[in-house]
Amino acid sequence: MCMKRLYTAIWSVALILMMTSCTPATPAMTESGTALPTGAEPDRLSSAEPVTLTLSSTLQHTNADSAYPAWAEDAISRRIADMTGVQLVLELGNETESTHFDAGGMLQVMLSSGDLSDLIFVRQQKDIDRLSDSAYSQPLDVLAAEHCPEFWDSLDPLEILNNQQEDGHVYALPKGYYTQQVYDDPQIPIEVPRTLYLRRDLLQRLGREMPASVEELESLLYQVKDQAQSLGIQYPLRQINAVSSPLAEWMGVKRYVYWDAEARSVKTPLRQDAWLPYFLRMNQWYRDGVLALPDVEAPWRSGSDESLGPVIDYFEETTAYSFATAADEILPAASSMYVLDEDPTTPFAHAYVTAPLTYEGEVRLQAADTAIGGQVDQGALFISTSCVRADRAICFMQYLKSQEGAQLTHWGVQDEHYTLDEDGFVTFTADYAYPQQMVDDMGFMSSVKKAGVDYWTLMDNSLVTGRLNASPTAYCTNPDLLEIRKMKIEAGVNYKAYAAQNKVPALYFAEPHEGDAGYDEYLALLDTWHHAAWEMVTAPSSQQVESLWAQLMQDLSTAGLDAMESAMTARFADALERYHAAGYFTDIQP
Repeated sequence: MCMKRLYTAIWSVALILMMTSCTPATPAMTESGTALPTGAEPDRLSSAEPVTLTLSSTLQHTNADSAYPAWAEDAISRRIADMTGVQLVLELGNETESTHFDAGGMLQVMLSSGDLSDLIFVRQQKDIDRLSDSAYSQPLDVLAAEHCPEFWDSLDPLEILNNQQEDGHVYALPKGYYTQQVYDDPQIPIEVPRTLYLRRDLLQRLGREMPASVEELESLLYQVKDQAQSLGIQYPLRQINAVSSPLAEWMGVKRYVYWDAEARSVKTPLRQDAWLPYFLRMNQWYRDGVLALPDVEAPWRSGSDESLGPVIDYFEETTAYSFATAADEILPAASSMYVLDEDPTTPFAHAYVTAPLTYEGEVRLQAADTAIGGQVDQGALFISTSCVRADRAICFMQYLKSQEGAQLTHWGVQDEHYTLDEDGFVTFTADYAYPQQMVDDMGFMSSVKKAGVDYWTLMDNSLVTGRLNASPTAYCTNPDLLEIRKMKIEAGVNYKAYAAQNKVPALYFAEPHEGDAGYDEYLALLDTWHHAAWEMVTAPSSQQVESLWAQLMQDLSTAGLDAMESAMTARFADALERYHAAGYFTDIQP
């Protein structure tokens, strides 16, 4: 066996846009209703006047890295230029600048000077919020109505509502939004926010099956503890911190801001009664040596730079000696937590728990789906107020978000970069797939990047990305990665069925976001809660857990959680008005 180090993969790419004809050819359809590309060579738009647009991006790609192409150096961007008549001039800064536009970065400089690029792509939500303003960006709805009405008509109405600003306009369509088509397709998974992995090779040695309930899992973990020496296990179950686990939601906890119909109020997840049974159970497991946590309190914001090192070290040092791992998907390269066997003929050792475990005989999972975009691949493209050819920019945008354009940018050219089976699943050709020795699921290799595949993806189409995510093979050839991928798909399809019951994107507007009034106070409340969670799980007795819980409830009220939830309710009610006007979520009445 060999341990594989966790990585942080910030490999997203950027950019492109525009077309003179806003009505691409209608692709063929599979039996599942998924549109497929025709495979024909795109017609060059001889009547299109070539235009050049400048593009600034928060993604840092420099020509010093030969793995990344410049515009028109790869087949994909050249084909985009052929289809849209647009050439891009990339303004990406130099290697010493931040990978994101922040204070002192390129975005700040542009906004301060008023010298904006034609197109601007940003990844961070605070930058998306900042640019969603008529002072900096041109409204897509106005541009589409004047120059490209097919673009607007083709969008999911809920996606439009999700991104409508207070002035009634839409300035960007963030990536990562799931359309109703994704929910209607039984094969497309969505991201599962927290996961549990088990060593199935040890399950076989113990004569046990995958658990179907929290109670069965508990019995299994105690059996592993009792036979730890013979199994070579030191950690029956490991977590990053007290709550980085799907166990809480399997036990009925809502892990997100939610609407309490009885109280007619938005509630945070911090004071739910269902938390106490979870903390009592985890405390018992911790005191019995079943649950393992890092030696010191791990930061709950484990994706932050200052905590990433300890997180990686903890998982790397304990991987070979752990039976089960519970983790947030925000952890970098979660698949590399697996123990991968160097012998390709040996069955893969780990398995996801792909279906929610029951608790006290019931499925109590309360899956969340309140996001307006950015669940997996974040970022948004804007047409700036400085863009004098906004007519071409909006059509360029339409092409990138269309089925045809998104298939080109995300999949490449059919039969050159990928093939499609009879079910419409993508498999990349040999030159563009992972080699078998590549066991870390880190994205495309540099040879693929040079070809421009999955590189110029400034916008997305959720059905196109969804069909790629649903492919059992896609770019994987390593047997272990193929097993991981299949389990992720199964888990994502199962989770989607529960998330579909909680589609209330208006709740997104209830929580304060970075830069909003009350945001720092909200983070302080979350810090208080997470520290208390740590204390409860590691407490010396169950009585102490109950005492700490009671104290936490008092501390949260004293710290202003009641006022915070009242403010959230007011913001939610304001956002809900436009959804009600369109006929959505009318059963919710603040």
